[in-house]
Formats: sequence, C-alpha cells, structure tokens
Amino acid sequence: MKKIKVILSVVLFAFAFSYLTANNANAAGNISIDINGEKQSFSNKAIVENGNTLVPLRGIFEELGATVYWNPETQTINAKKGNTDVWLKIGSKQTKVNGVVNYISVPAKVKNGSTLVPLRFISESLGATVDWNQKAKSIKITQGGSNSNSGSGSTVGYISSIKSLNPTEVEKKIKTNATNKWPSDYTMQAYVIENHTEAYEELVNLSITSDDQYNILEQAFKKWNYEFEMVQYTYENQLEAYKWMKSLNPNTDTKKKILQDAISKWGTDYEMVRYTYETQLKAYDSLN
Repeated sequence: MKKIKVILSVVLFAFAFSYLTANNANAAGNISIDINGEKQSFSNKAIVENGNTLVPLRGIFEELGATVYWNPETQTINAKKGNTDVWLKIGSKQTKVNGVVNYISVPAKVKNGSTLVPLRFISESLGATVDWNQKAKSIKITQGGSNSNSGSGSTVGYISSIKSLNPTEVEKKIKTNATNKWPSDYTMQAYVIENHTEAYEELVNLSITSDDQYNILEQAFKKWNYEFEMVQYTYENQLEAYKWMKSLNPNTDTKKKILQDAISKWGTDYEMVRYTYETQLKAYDSLN
C-alpha cells in the first residue's frame, strides 16, 4: 500500500510539473506584441520562460531594422544595425553588445526548429523602448529617432553594469558578504542572501529608458556595490526625487534660487536636493 502511495505521488507530481511547464511555455500565445504600432504575427510563436518572452529570431531583428547573421556551426547569432552589433549564442547567458559582455537571465534557444531570442534584451540593445502591460497582456515596442540604434556612449541599449555581471559570481559574492558580516548568525545569513538575491534579480530586469534613469542606477551601484538591497532602495528613492524635481515649477525668484542652490550643492543626489529645497523653503516661509 505504501509503495502504491509513493508511485501515485510521483505520478501526480510529474503531471503537475508538466502542466505548469506547458502553461509557462505557451503563455506568450496570449500576449499581444506591437512594434511601432503594428501588431506582430510572430507573437503566436513566442514563448514565456521564467517571466521572459522569447520570439522568433528573424522576426524581431528584421522588424527593428537590423540585419541578422546565423552561424549554424558555432550556434551564434550576430545582428547589426547602424553602429550597434549584438551577439548571442544558443544556450548561453553571455551576450555582447558592441563587444561589451553582458549577461541575460534566459538565453536564446531552439524550439521546434525555430530559433528564439529574448525580446526585451534584443529590443533595448537596439535602442527601442519596451513597455509591458500586465492587465492587457501586451508588449509595446517603440523605436526612437534615427540615432536610437547607436546607443549613448557606454550605455548602448541602456544595459547597466549590473546586467553585465556574471550571475554565478554575484551569487558567490552575496554569500561571501553575508558570511563575513554575520559569521555565526545563520538566520541573518539566510535573510541577507535571500533579500540581496531578490533585489539583484529585480535590478537586472529593470527597463532602463533614459540616460538619467541609467545614471541614477549606476550611481547607486557604485555606492553600494554588491549590497543589492541598498542599491535598489537608493535607486528607487533617487528616481522618485528626480521625478519630483523635474515636475517642480518654482513660481518665484526665491524658490528658483533655493532650488538652484540645492542643485549646485548636491548635484545628482536628488534626495538631498529635495530635502534641502523643502527645508530651506520652509525656513524661508517661517521668516516671512
């Protein structure tokens, strides 16, 4: 009887796993993909793997105006558009954009004779903006002007240095830091590892759509390095303060002067710019 229960459990587990895997792989069939306002027919052949949408190789590259070269012997893909050169290898998480090594969470793959590549990585590498609408289950890809494919210096496709890290090395570094900081507190080690890993995964999947957003993330990473929870916290707060500053419209000379002084003092530390501006303005109002 015990043996029958074990066999039954294994069968049920296998069925459930197959069901979930099939649902994950076929989920993209219900996703609508638009490029520059035109719905793409290849969305029916796309798949979703670990939250990443993969689409047919030639479909995405050609729609974005890139020329693609496939080498069946080395299983490598080269795509060129203007000054941008994107390189991928089937089954490898390592990629290159203009020779700069980057790492993606889900590699290119061959499925049912079709070569599939990660939609977001390809689009952003070629200078396009990717917007995901969870409610509508739709992906909207918009290309910029004529120079959008050339990137912005080292920010080709807005791929940050965080995305260029080797995931295996990141895992080791997070564990080493946690062990060194909490040598005999295994509960804290587990807590720190879990939180930093989660923050790292979210940062890697960020959609960077502007130079300012890119720079805010890079500054946070330079400040905190592999303390990814703090990188994420700093990035989110600085980005919020930056958006506040951009929406601000000082309507008096005094307010303009206070804001300019705060920017001159703190530069791109937008949280401190906001704090200084608000406290200075409050002090000024109390005196008048």
